[in-house]
Amino acid sequence: MYTDSRYRNLCVRVEIDRMPVMLKPYYTMKWLMSKGVLLRICRKVLRRLRLLPPAPSAVVVNGPIPPVDGVLGLSPGEFVEVKSREEIERTLDGYGRHDRLYFMAEQWQHCGRRSRVYKRVNRVLSEQTGRFRKARNVVLLEGVCCDGSKHGNCDASCFLFWKEAWLRRVEQ
Repeated sequence: MYTDSRYRNLCVRVEIDRMPVMLKPYYTMKWLMSKGVLLRICRKVLRRLRLLPPAPSAVVVNGPIPPVDGVLGLSPGEFVEVKSREEIERTLDGYGRHDRLYFMAEQWQHCGRRSRVYKRVNRVLSEQTGRFRKARNVVLLEGVCCDGSKHGNCDASCFLFWKEAWLRRVEQ
């Protein structure tokens, strides 16, 4: 059981459930009125009216991205092994993150295990802000879900996000 406070992070679903009922509508309205949401809506309308050029595409034209520093370029179906605790800790900053992605307390139990890549993650919906965020070099592993043991026994069974820097490609 890992209880180091520097790797503490919050599960948004648990925190929203703990929020007083009176504050939920306030934060919902705050999100709806934020400038970011209004700007995106305006841009979308203007693009549909063809008053703005289309948004640039995020599709890679020339095939997969070449591997660089901790990037494996994993594809669904490939087998990987989660690196050891020591190797992973070397990649984390003082907040327990690598490239803005937290290594969650529930992930430590999977160190050294082998699994198959379920799919790549290119963007994630932030439940706190309601905005999509880009995800770089992140994959989901088959059958590897959060058990909620470190987050108040949460039963959501969310997928755990894995940075490629925390994984090692293995042959099956």
